[in-house]
Amino acid sequence: MGDQLLGLPGEILVLILSFLPLRDITACKRSCWQLRAVIKQSGLLRCRIRTMKNYIEDLSPPGLSTCDFLESLKKWEKAWLTPGVGKEVAAQTAYIPYRGRSDFLLRSGYLIEMRHGEAPGFSYLDLSSQRIVNGVQSSLDWTDIQLAANASIGGWALDVDQNLVAVSLLSRPSRKKRLEIRLLHFPTGTHHHSASLPDIQLDFEGKYDTTFGTHMEIMGDNIAVLLTHGSLLRRYQTLYLVNWVQGRVLCRRRTRVGTYFPALTSISEDILVLARKRDWALELCKIARDGDRSTFALWTLCMLQLPAVHPKTRTDLTSCNRMPSGAPHSFATPRSSTLPFRSSPSDSILAFSVCVSRRDKSFAEFRRLFFYVLPSTLRSLVAVFAGRASEKRDGESKPRNTASGWLRRRAARTRLPPPVIVPWADWGPRTTRWVSPSAAFGRQTLSGMRCAFVERGWTLRVLDFNPGRLRRVVAVRENDGEKVHIRLAVTTPNTTPAGHCFLQDFTSSLPYYELKRNGVKGNFIMDDEWIAQIESDSVFEPGGYSISVHSVLGNSPGSQ
Repeated sequence: MGDQLLGLPGEILVLILSFLPLRDITACKRSCWQLRAVIKQSGLLRCRIRTMKNYIEDLSPPGLSTCDFLESLKKWEKAWLTPGVGKEVAAQTAYIPYRGRSDFLLRSGYLIEMRHGEAPGFSYLDLSSQRIVNGVQSSLDWTDIQLAANASIGGWALDVDQNLVAVSLLSRPSRKKRLEIRLLHFPTGTHHHSASLPDIQLDFEGKYDTTFGTHMEIMGDNIAVLLTHGSLLRRYQTLYLVNWVQGRVLCRRRTRVGTYFPALTSISEDILVLARKRDWALELCKIARDGDRSTFALWTLCMLQLPAVHPKTRTDLTSCNRMPSGAPHSFATPRSSTLPFRSSPSDSILAFSVCVSRRDKSFAEFRRLFFYVLPSTLRSLVAVFAGRASEKRDGESKPRNTASGWLRRRAARTRLPPPVIVPWADWGPRTTRWVSPSAAFGRQTLSGMRCAFVERGWTLRVLDFNPGRLRRVVAVRENDGEKVHIRLAVTTPNTTPAGHCFLQDFTSSLPYYELKRNGVKGNFIMDDEWIAQIESDSVFEPGGYSISVHSVLGNSPGSQ
């Protein structure tokens, strides 16, 4: 068999080896001198090995020649290593009038605006359709989707990979409040074809409710909804788990208001990450079936404590993840692109924003920090604690039950063990990275393992947590003499001082790579291929938004 394989032409060997995983290619390279020579002389295989080492997903279009693949890969790597907004990229500017509070994000080649207020709905711009013909770039063509004018949007969630937009709308019946989750197809705005019902109704108590808010996250076939509701005297938080394909509520959990921050994200299709306010910790919650296998429950596996704060410190934690973070993304039908790889790896970074403040007669302190953690770290903790809990349940002796009817079904339900409390010192210092920006404002933006934010002074900071992607990065200088400041491999731990808010100094050591660029104004959002700057006319009386769209490669993917 070995003689028959080695007797094949070199081009056939390269084609066969290109389909193997990294471990098998390395084994073939060590097996004999002939295969080692084939791998060493093949530029395609060398690129495959490098990208697999750097945790880059290979989603190259079928039929791409080796020459085109290598040329496209070089352009992509150069653009990824030196992201910028300046003269080296082709840009367009559009003006959008102010239509109420809006959220902007850039996802899979779509620039999306989610609108609240008087004109609820969403608008999007398909950047892949923008072309340069005869040196003239086509105008920015927005598509507008309107919702009911009298509806109040409580929250929204978007999953471009499933073409799903979930919007929560609040209606007011005579006796009960009702939360309506509308399931829309992206980008048409019509009813999603995979959903059995056009919307899902969630009733909750409180005829005279005065407070309301929702936070949503799409987890495959399920949607997690964190609802805050209640009167001035009694307020509650209810966590719903809804199957949007079947159109039914799987389970719900009701707690007192103040139990959770409005931060909800997922790290897989059955694992939720909640932020506990009273306990100042991250709660890892698993979707589990009860003993009769017909109902579901939210099983709190563990609570990861955050750095301890002073008892009188006010804390606020928000999630900066506006895209599904469950791994791995399938990309069953990836959009056409000139890039041979999509840069988002399966382990997309999770980003959180933390604000702490404390006042006294003699001092006042307000601090804002960002911290980051990899979902693979949290999934490994889930696997450890879930395994321990299952072993504990299997070792317990089950009492004999002679009851009948609903008593027997109730006794058959799985008794979930109490959650494990993990101190900050046992998990945080080695698996997280805390960054204290210099008077940061605006928003964070995520693109796979990259995170970016703009500091006061118009300094853009890009943090890349991929361990191998920026291994070969070097400092560069633009034509106008402006420097691009790049810091290589921040691997040493940094210490966040205690001050008046934290009880003691704490460290974090998750490695990352940093790039800084001056002269970037407004909010900065990005995905793998596109960069957008969003500036508002005025903070107090906004008249509209000025949006400048740039291509990372310097030309639109659809250019001719």
